Amino acid sequence: MTIGVLALQGDVREHANAFADCGEPVREVRRPADLDGLDGLVMPGGESTTLSLLLGSAGLTGPLDDAHLECPDMP
Repeated sequence: MTIGVLALQGDVREHANAFADCGEPVREVRRPADLDGLDGLVMPGGESTTLSLLLGSAGLTGPLDDAHLECPDMP
């Protein structure tokens, strides 16, 4: 299982280290291609308007919507 950590704003290292400490491979996600092959994605908290703007400028809004639609069991 490979977990992605959205690396657009704070606490990326802390989240990635927590999964690595559990023995899970982790990849930082900064662009759409980084989503390929992930089994899950952690989106560290932050201010929602800022996060929305960062997702849009990184080109991740559409790819994240698509990935969510492909996984009907995701909340």
